[in-house]
Amino acid sequence: MRLTKRHRAIIVAVAAILIFGILGLALQPREPAFGRKRLTQWLNEGVWGDASKAERAIREIGPKAIPWLLRDLQTDGSSWRERSAAFIDRNPRFRWLRTRFPSALDRQRRAHFGFKTLGANARPAVPSLVQMLRDSRVRARQNAASVLGSIGPDAKAAVYPLITPTKDEHDSDTLSVAVV
Repeated sequence: MRLTKRHRAIIVAVAAILIFGILGLALQPREPAFGRKRLTQWLNEGVWGDASKAERAIREIGPKAIPWLLRDLQTDGSSWRERSAAFIDRNPRFRWLRTRFPSALDRQRRAHFGFKTLGANARPAVPSLVQMLRDSRVRARQNAASVLGSIGPDAKAAVYPLITPTKDEHDSDTLSVAVV
Protein backbone atom coordinates (compact mmCIF):
# COMPACT_ATOMS: atom_id res chain seq x y z
CA MET A 1 0.00 0.00 0.00
CA ARG A 2 1.32 3.38 -0.98
CA LEU A 3 0.82 6.45 1.10
CA THR A 4 -0.56 9.51 -0.58
CA LYS A 5 1.09 12.89 -0.22
CA ARG A 6 -1.63 13.91 2.17
CA HIS A 7 -1.06 10.89 4.45
CA ARG A 8 2.70 11.48 4.46
CA ALA A 9 2.15 15.13 5.37
CA ILE A 10 -0.11 14.13 8.26
CA ILE A 11 2.43 11.58 9.54
CA VAL A 12 5.25 14.15 9.34
CA ALA A 13 3.11 16.77 11.13
CA VAL A 14 2.17 14.36 13.95
CA ALA A 15 5.82 13.26 14.32
CA ALA A 16 6.97 16.90 14.47
CA ILE A 17 4.38 17.73 17.12
CA LEU A 18 5.46 14.74 19.20
CA ILE A 19 9.15 15.61 18.89
CA PHE A 20 8.62 19.27 19.81
CA GLY A 21 6.34 18.28 22.69
CA ILE A 22 8.93 15.89 24.11
CA LEU A 23 11.70 18.47 23.65
CA GLY A 24 9.55 21.12 25.35
CA LEU A 25 9.03 18.88 28.36
CA ALA A 26 12.69 17.87 28.49
CA LEU A 27 13.95 21.47 28.30
CA GLN A 28 11.46 22.84 30.84
CA PRO A 29 13.20 24.12 33.98
CA ARG A 30 13.09 21.67 36.87
CA GLU A 31 11.36 22.60 40.08
CA PRO A 32 13.97 23.01 42.83
CA ALA A 33 14.12 20.31 45.45
CA PHE A 34 15.67 19.53 48.81
CA GLY A 35 16.17 15.99 49.91
CA ARG A 36 13.77 13.85 47.98
CA LYS A 37 10.95 16.39 47.84
CA ARG A 38 10.19 19.11 45.34
CA LEU A 39 9.52 22.70 46.44
CA THR A 40 5.76 22.27 45.97
CA GLN A 41 5.75 19.30 48.32
CA TRP A 42 7.66 21.27 50.96
CA LEU A 43 5.26 24.20 50.58
CA ASN A 44 2.27 21.90 51.02
CA GLU A 45 3.85 20.36 54.09
CA GLY A 46 4.59 23.80 55.51
CA VAL A 47 1.06 25.08 55.04
CA TRP A 48 -0.80 21.91 56.09
CA GLY A 49 1.74 19.82 58.00
CA ASP A 50 5.05 20.14 59.83
CA ALA A 51 6.09 23.74 59.21
CA SER A 52 9.51 23.50 60.89
CA LYS A 53 10.87 20.85 58.52
CA ALA A 54 9.39 22.65 55.55
CA GLU A 55 10.89 25.99 56.59
CA ARG A 56 14.35 24.44 56.84
CA ALA A 57 14.00 22.85 53.40
CA ILE A 58 12.71 26.06 51.79
CA ARG A 59 15.60 28.05 53.28
CA GLU A 60 18.00 25.48 51.83
CA ILE A 61 16.38 25.85 48.40
CA GLY A 62 16.71 29.62 48.79
CA PRO A 63 16.22 32.11 45.95
CA LYS A 64 15.89 29.28 43.41
CA ALA A 65 12.31 28.99 44.71
CA ILE A 66 11.35 32.53 43.69
CA PRO A 67 10.08 31.83 40.12
CA TRP A 68 7.78 29.10 41.42
CA LEU A 69 6.58 31.24 44.32
CA LEU A 70 5.83 34.16 41.99
CA ARG A 71 3.91 31.87 39.65
CA ASP A 72 1.77 30.60 42.53
CA LEU A 73 1.28 34.09 43.94
CA GLN A 74 0.03 35.42 40.58
CA THR A 75 -2.49 32.62 40.08
CA ASP A 76 -5.90 34.16 39.61
CA GLY A 77 -8.26 31.24 39.21
CA SER A 78 -8.82 31.55 35.48
CA SER A 79 -6.57 28.77 34.15
CA TRP A 80 -7.76 25.27 33.32
CA ARG A 81 -6.20 24.05 36.57
CA GLU A 82 -8.30 26.38 38.69
CA ARG A 83 -11.45 25.54 36.76
CA SER A 84 -10.65 21.84 37.28
CA ALA A 85 -10.14 22.43 41.01
CA ALA A 86 -13.50 24.22 41.21
CA PHE A 87 -15.19 21.32 39.39
CA ILE A 88 -13.57 18.82 41.78
CA ASP A 89 -14.74 20.84 44.80
CA ARG A 90 -18.32 20.82 43.51
CA ASN A 91 -18.32 17.06 42.78
CA PRO A 92 -17.53 14.89 45.83
CA ARG A 93 -16.87 11.72 43.82
CA PHE A 94 -13.77 13.39 42.32
CA ARG A 95 -12.26 14.52 45.67
CA TRP A 96 -9.42 12.00 45.27
CA LEU A 97 -8.07 14.27 42.52
CA ARG A 98 -7.90 17.26 44.89
CA THR A 99 -4.15 17.09 45.51
CA ARG A 100 -3.45 17.20 41.79
CA PHE A 101 -5.35 20.46 41.22
CA PRO A 102 -4.84 22.96 44.05
CA SER A 103 -7.10 25.99 43.97
CA ALA A 104 -5.77 29.47 43.29
CA LEU A 105 -6.19 30.34 46.96
CA ASP A 106 -4.20 27.26 48.00
CA ARG A 107 -1.41 28.14 45.58
CA GLN A 108 -1.35 31.73 46.85
CA ARG A 109 -1.26 30.43 50.43
CA ARG A 110 1.75 28.27 49.55
CA ALA A 111 3.50 31.25 47.97
CA HIS A 112 2.90 33.39 51.06
CA PHE A 113 4.37 30.66 53.25
CA GLY A 114 7.40 30.35 50.94
CA PHE A 115 8.10 34.08 50.80
CA LYS A 116 7.60 34.44 54.56
CA THR A 117 10.06 31.61 55.10
CA LEU A 118 12.64 33.10 52.74
CA GLY A 119 12.27 36.56 54.30
CA ALA A 120 15.13 38.83 53.20
CA ASN A 121 16.48 36.07 50.93
CA ALA A 122 13.52 36.79 48.65
CA ARG A 123 15.10 40.16 47.73
CA PRO A 124 15.45 39.20 44.03
CA ALA A 125 11.63 39.02 43.79
CA VAL A 126 11.13 42.69 44.69
CA PRO A 127 11.06 44.03 41.07
CA SER A 128 8.44 41.45 40.08
CA LEU A 129 6.41 42.20 43.19
CA VAL A 130 6.56 45.94 42.47
CA GLN A 131 5.17 45.13 38.99
CA MET A 132 2.35 43.20 40.68
CA LEU A 133 1.47 46.34 42.65
CA ARG A 134 0.40 47.84 39.31
CA ASP A 135 -1.78 44.86 38.37
CA SER A 136 -5.42 45.56 37.58
CA ARG A 137 -6.55 42.77 39.93
CA VAL A 138 -7.04 43.85 43.55
CA ARG A 139 -6.10 40.44 44.95
CA ALA A 140 -2.80 40.45 43.01
CA ARG A 141 -1.92 43.86 44.47
CA GLN A 142 -2.82 42.72 47.97
CA ASN A 143 -0.74 39.55 47.59
CA ALA A 144 2.25 41.56 46.39
CA ALA A 145 1.94 44.05 49.24
CA SER A 146 1.70 41.28 51.82
CA VAL A 147 4.75 39.45 50.45
CA LEU A 148 6.75 42.68 50.28
CA GLY A 149 5.97 43.15 53.96
CA SER A 150 7.38 39.71 54.74
CA ILE A 151 10.60 40.55 52.87
CA GLY A 152 11.05 43.48 55.20
CA PRO A 153 13.44 46.44 54.83
CA ASP A 154 15.06 44.85 51.77
CA ALA A 155 11.89 45.72 49.84
CA LYS A 156 12.55 49.49 49.93
CA ALA A 157 11.91 49.76 46.18
CA ALA A 158 8.23 49.08 46.84
CA VAL A 159 7.59 52.01 49.17
CA TYR A 160 6.89 54.59 46.46
CA PRO A 161 4.48 52.38 44.44
CA LEU A 162 2.63 51.54 47.66
CA ILE A 163 2.07 55.13 48.71
CA THR A 164 1.42 56.56 45.23
CA PRO A 165 -2.32 57.13 44.92
CA THR A 166 -4.26 55.56 42.06
CA LYS A 167 -7.86 55.81 40.91
CA ASP A 168 -8.78 52.40 42.34
CA GLU A 169 -10.95 52.47 45.45
CA HIS A 170 -9.35 49.24 46.73
CA ASP A 171 -5.82 50.63 46.94
CA SER A 172 -6.32 51.64 50.56
CA ASP A 173 -6.88 47.92 51.23
CA THR A 174 -3.58 47.14 49.49
CA LEU A 175 -1.72 49.72 51.59
CA SER A 176 -3.25 48.37 54.80
CA VAL A 177 -2.14 44.85 53.85
CA ALA A 178 1.42 46.16 53.36
CA VAL A 179 1.40 47.95 56.70
CA VAL A 180 0.25 44.84 58.55
